[in-house]
Amino acid sequence: MPGESDCAREAIHLSGAIQPHGYLVCCSYPDWRVRHASANIEALFDLPAEALIGQDLRDFVSQDVTDPVSALVGLLEPGDSPQRAAAANIGVTAQPCDIGVHRSDDLLHLEIESRAPGG
Repeated sequence: MPGESDCAREAIHLSGAIQPHGYLVCCSYPDWRVRHASANIEALFDLPAEALIGQDLRDFVSQDVTDPVSALVGLLEPGDSPQRAAAANIGVTAQPCDIGVHRSDDLLHLEIESRAPGG
């Protein structure tokens, strides 16, 4: 079927898009310097993505996020699927979120997904 083959070839990891209930932050490790952030990150940190670039992510998230991610880093291989690392309250409104992480291109990619109320 043409639709299936089109989907199989779709490079969604290159699209720059992220689901509306999620956020993406990519940082170098172990210095936690933000290298990339999804455009919608402002809703979480009350700071535009451009202003987050170059900042230490530890200034914006607690050790409830960084400690479990650090513990998982040694087990991650570049290209592996994202692994659930933590659940924490994140951002200016302490939004409950799940955090997944994977390594690629010498960066840690933190996928932050808001939990639905009661979820």
